[in-house]
Amino acid sequence: MADFDENFMQGPMDEIGLVKLSGSIERVIYANDENGYAICDLGTDTDELVTITGTLPYIGEGDVVTVWGKWVHNPKYGRQFKVEQAEKQLPADKASMLRYLGSGTIKGIGPKIAQRIIDEFGEEAFDVIENHPDWLAEIQGITPKRARAISEEFKNKSGIRSAMLFFREYFGAVTTVRIYKKWGSSAVDVAKNNPYMLCEEIEGIGFERADRLAIKLGLALHSPDRLCSGVKHLLTTNAHQNGHVCLPREKLVAGASKLLGAPAEAVDEAISSLIKERKLCTVYANEVHYIYDKQSFEDERYIARKLSLLDKVCDVMNTENIDAFIKREERESGIQYAKEQRRAIFAALESGVMLLTGGPGTGKTTVVRALLHIFDSMGLKVALSAPTGRAAKRLSESTSCEAKTIHRLLEFGGDETGGHAHFQRNENNLLDEHAIIVDEASMVDNALMASLLRAIKPGARLVIIGDADQLPSVGAGNVLCDLLASGKFATVRLDEIFRQAQQSLIVTNAHAINHGQMPRLDAKDNDFFFLPRASDREIAETVAQAANRILTASILKSS
Repeated sequence: MADFDENFMQGPMDEIGLVKLSGSIERVIYANDENGYAICDLGTDTDELVTITGTLPYIGEGDVVTVWGKWVHNPKYGRQFKVEQAEKQLPADKASMLRYLGSGTIKGIGPKIAQRIIDEFGEEAFDVIENHPDWLAEIQGITPKRARAISEEFKNKSGIRSAMLFFREYFGAVTTVRIYKKWGSSAVDVAKNNPYMLCEEIEGIGFERADRLAIKLGLALHSPDRLCSGVKHLLTTNAHQNGHVCLPREKLVAGASKLLGAPAEAVDEAISSLIKERKLCTVYANEVHYIYDKQSFEDERYIARKLSLLDKVCDVMNTENIDAFIKREERESGIQYAKEQRRAIFAALESGVMLLTGGPGTGKTTVVRALLHIFDSMGLKVALSAPTGRAAKRLSESTSCEAKTIHRLLEFGGDETGGHAHFQRNENNLLDEHAIIVDEASMVDNALMASLLRAIKPGARLVIIGDADQLPSVGAGNVLCDLLASGKFATVRLDEIFRQAQQSLIVTNAHAINHGQMPRLDAKDNDFFFLPRASDREIAETVAQAANRILTASILKSS
């Protein structure tokens, strides 16, 4: 077995200053089978007992190991050895083999059975266990079925050791554990046959790392596996870095051809193959063929379908009842709603899906507070949400109601196997709420919107609020702008700046910029400051100074 930390710089041990220890594992204090992290007592060749910590997958008592790392001081447990690289060897002499087998590392073998195996087969015991389980069944206490199970368990232990040795130049131990948990003893064969399976199936392995392994293994640069993986990588990269859910086919071919150093014809053929296998999707619009990765296509299609469904199946309220609700809310709140605010409230109560947009200071929050009161009077359970923690906190403060991030609302978390994290709320575990209000929707990408919609039960109302001129989503897609442009759902645009907001230069300057006007730059006693700087260096220094002042003030305030 061998392990390299993800950021470990390879080279001779004496050149990188790592200490080398050798010995056998005396005791496993702690072991996490999910990530391979372990704490063990190592009996060194110099008869010193050392506590070692680090990624040591499937370590067991009696294992013979060589480790490289550094001495560290744990405040609670004292001096320890932090492992950065490890190699595990099978014991070679009968005494060590007996201790290894008798430690319980191999399920089905205890101390008594271990002694019988060593007495019968001596130093050939490991070969018998791995390759001749029928011979093993001749030992008293071992049935043929038990012999086969012991052999498989031993092979599994050998498999992780082989995997660690094979992958050590390319991936860290944690990643290698994920690979092994996915394919078991076949992991090395899978990688040799098609290294690009790694970046498709294992979280944390990108195309570049899989490509380095493939090239080292001698895979042809123009192999179909490489071309297909490179095309999917380019689509993914454009989604993550540039926010594109798709690319024109011609542009994708040109980009992949340049990235992979392959002829455009070969890349185009790979794209056709992926489309045929339904791993990519194509849409023809405006005389252009657009290529999507499968997930992006499915997310976009699902968003359109689910929003249409929510809009259709929602119970339609009587117009007179809606008007009565609004008038009552005005009386109780002491607020006279502006014309467009009334229209927004009306649309939210009348429609299954409503879009509310407008710049800062136009009264979007006032509409939200009114809706919360009205929904509550109707006996409807409401969820307030926003894409970020800061936005959710602001929404809570402005409405005096609990607001959650969308991730928290959907109960984001991992599974017991250490696989991809996912949302607990989905088609099979719908949200209980009758109305969902999403603020700062300009920051919601396609994937997050699709996940939210999957968890909303038919019949519930959805109010989507945001400023199309504000921050766009980090991920792929521009949900708010696309929905506004579609004209398919009830939409209200607020453009009147209210008196209290007019006092803020941030608000008034934002609207001025949106209307193509020059913002006011001469104020010294407001919330908007203009600081002229002549160079990039001066700009950077000013930003750093301002950030430092804000951070210092925040620390002093909290202390």
